Amino acid sequence: MKKNYTCTVILALMMILSLFFSCSKTEQASKTGTAGEAGGEAGGEVSSSVEKMKAAIIVPMLTVEALQAICESFEANCAKYGIEADSASADVSIPRYIELIQNYVADEYDILVIIPLDATGLEDVVVSARKAGTKIVMLSTYPSYEVDGGMICDYETTGYAVAKMAVAWLDQVYSGAAADSVGFGVVASETPEEYLLCKKAMISTINASKAGYVAYVSGEEVGGSVDAGYNFAQEAMTADPNIRIFVCNEPDSAKGVNNYLMSVGDLKRKDYAIFSINTDETAMKLVAQSSSDESLLRGLIPYGNPDVGGVAAGIVNSILAGEKTPYWVYDEIFTHNSFGWEYTK
Repeated sequence: MKKNYTCTVILALMMILSLFFSCSKTEQASKTGTAGEAGGEAGGEVSSSVEKMKAAIIVPMLTVEALQAICESFEANCAKYGIEADSASADVSIPRYIELIQNYVADEYDILVIIPLDATGLEDVVVSARKAGTKIVMLSTYPSYEVDGGMICDYETTGYAVAKMAVAWLDQVYSGAAADSVGFGVVASETPEEYLLCKKAMISTINASKAGYVAYVSGEEVGGSVDAGYNFAQEAMTADPNIRIFVCNEPDSAKGVNNYLMSVGDLKRKDYAIFSINTDETAMKLVAQSSSDESLLRGLIPYGNPDVGGVAAGIVNSILAGEKTPYWVYDEIFTHNSFGWEYTK
């Protein structure tokens, strides 16, 4: 079991704020690096081509400690690259985002990094900023309009990974005809579009496995809801009592499924399993408890980078130094489970 992992701070904060991203397919991106290598190591050699250039990062709010840390790291790492840097809070307001972007453009900033509430609402001001010569980097979303780069999770790959983990558990626990009769329940939202790609990857991976079958699939349940996960599990088990494995795209959905299954008195717990993308402290504890069947959440696919601000500064440095754009990097994918499985590409 891989214990040395880190979960993306950005997505967790977005879920807390119940924000929705306007995105397009990540496969359209130009994948020029990984989250760990963008712009080289923080504190590396300063490129003379970026000295005296100016960069800023705009975050949804600065009252959250994690976002404060991102801004501090961004400014510190930009300084190591010789880039003058600033940070600002949009105060959870699209008009404030627009105002800040316009102000930075007027002050002749060379590049802006944005963690958006709603990328769609920023399209006009971003297009205008780029026409004026300011480059734009987006974190946590791939917008439908053109930007100069950013960092995002490859949601389709996480869907593949979590389904592969679920199938691996099935192969360990079941065999022969018993394995063939095992049903999978898939609970995942379908918006933004990346979540739909993730969901399709889950289903296709399960369908391609040698055993088991997709028995019940959620409709428009929103990821991150414990209640939705509970209700889905109840409906799924009623529709097909052969379901033994649930695959989710958010840990709160997985917690809800776990709550329902643990409430069923005559359930043979060793025969059931739940798997999810992403993680949080409670989900981690549940996975630990699954070794003794005190929980049925047996595995997670966390993703992210321990230093979002540092990676953002690296992306900025790379773009300003003349790297080909659009310059996109992807979060690393990790594995955490109670049965010794490791994810490999």
